[in-house]
Amino acid sequence: MKNKIFLRFIGIIAVTLLSCGLITAVIFGIKAETETTDYLTNLALDAASSYVNTGDMSLIYSLIDVDRVTLIDESGAVIWDSDARPNEMENHSQREEVKNAEEGKVFISKRQSQTLSMPFLYAATRLPDGSVLRLAKYYQGLLQSIQLVTPAIVVSVLITLVLAVLLARSFADDVVKPLEYTAEKIAIGDFSQLPQTSIGYYEIDRIILNIKRLLQEITKSKEELQLERDKIQFILANMAEGFVLLDANKNIVLINDSAKNIFKWDKEETPEKVYLLTRNIKINDALEKAGIQNISSIFDLEIESKTFSVHISPVIQEAYLANTGKGITMLLIDVTTERDTQKMRSQFFSNASHELKTPITSILGFTEMLDNDMLTEEKRKETYKRIQNETRRIANLINDILTISRLESNEVPKEDETVSFNEVVSEVISALTPQAITNNITVNVNCGTIRYKASRRQIYELIKNLVENALKYNRAGGVVDISVFSTANNVVIEVADTGIGIPMKAQSRIFERFYRVDSGRTKTIGGTGLGLAIVKHITLNLRGEILLESKENVGTKITVKLPYTKFS
Repeated sequence: MKNKIFLRFIGIIAVTLLSCGLITAVIFGIKAETETTDYLTNLALDAASSYVNTGDMSLIYSLIDVDRVTLIDESGAVIWDSDARPNEMENHSQREEVKNAEEGKVFISKRQSQTLSMPFLYAATRLPDGSVLRLAKYYQGLLQSIQLVTPAIVVSVLITLVLAVLLARSFADDVVKPLEYTAEKIAIGDFSQLPQTSIGYYEIDRIILNIKRLLQEITKSKEELQLERDKIQFILANMAEGFVLLDANKNIVLINDSAKNIFKWDKEETPEKVYLLTRNIKINDALEKAGIQNISSIFDLEIESKTFSVHISPVIQEAYLANTGKGITMLLIDVTTERDTQKMRSQFFSNASHELKTPITSILGFTEMLDNDMLTEEKRKETYKRIQNETRRIANLINDILTISRLESNEVPKEDETVSFNEVVSEVISALTPQAITNNITVNVNCGTIRYKASRRQIYELIKNLVENALKYNRAGGVVDISVFSTANNVVIEVADTGIGIPMKAQSRIFERFYRVDSGRTKTIGGTGLGLAIVKHITLNLRGEILLESKENVGTKITVKLPYTKFS
């Protein structure tokens, strides 16, 4: 750094000196040319006056300080010349100074002599008899002036450079030494020995002061960062859930002990690739979807008599994940007890639902009794409407509770029906058409002739809940697209809408029973909050997989994949 400052300082001074020298030479040349021009002008007028009086050109040439004198007659022929024979010289009528010469005035021109092939400065004036008297002085222009001042410039530059070298070396030492000392102390981590007093340069003092403050902040930040890392490590180490963080290439960035235990990884070193940890097809497919398509997946996985809920989600714009800023999280939650508990709760819901049927029947009976004249006509009709609406809501809730209860307890009979998806979708559309018309929603259906061996009632409930959800949370004038198609291994049901979408924070819970997104729009729509839970449990009951793609104010697409059996 010191050498660079020194060399740049000398370079700037050298360039400045050369520039000043050239400018001085140019100014000197311009001044010299002006002085020469004025000299020739006065000399030409004096010489013309002397020639008119004496008529002796040789005498005039011997008395004046010029390099050449020429007398030219009115036709341009040379009468007399101090350097050449007049009879051998060409006609001068076209010479610039001859053409422009006037009596009593002097015309100055600067050009190469055609006769002598040398640069001259010419001064011409016309005599009373019409002839032209011309004086010439050898003149090379600015080059001549530069040559004259070059020695003085060179001496000045050398003297100034010597002084500049001494001053630049001292200046570079003063500026760089404190910074070198500071850098040396920083390199060895000895922050206490940084300069404390002023070194004479305000700017350098400010730099060192700011460096000290920055180092203090860095030290504090490192301590806080280490504390946060220790907290994270403590939390991960004590989590019962398995946690794995992967980068975009499915390299394992972080894994806790619970995840290692779940996958029976008993080696001391951390596995670098996820395939070393597990080769489960469902996990691998879900990781591909999260990494490439940014699709979250939730599914249950049986590992050695235990049930784990696997949550795989994309992570975007996270600085912790090196250059890509993209990765995947995998969370494995032991839900074995929860699944068993759900069976017990399902039995409770089943019993409670059966008990609720009696009061519902009574309520419906009361609506008939109120049809008498005990109330005014207006009040009676209002009461009818309220009781009927509440009755329908209770009835719907009971039906949903019964459905999900049967699904959770695996009490749904295995019906070996051959279900035609085309017929089921048509039946669902027919049932929900009034709701679509009310909200001015266009329903597009793309369903081939696909048959599937399962319970027709379950398939109907699955598709009905998906489509009903898409209609409920759509916009007026929106669109619902229903697609059913087959792949090599699955029947795929896709229901997409152009509705309000689901916030990212709610997507992991949207399939829970009774869970509803907390927003003003969802509160006014109504419903039991069991529709997607029923879809989830029917899918799991059929050993399928459910995928969710949603973006707020854009729409939602739910994809259900069921293991496929084709019938001819």
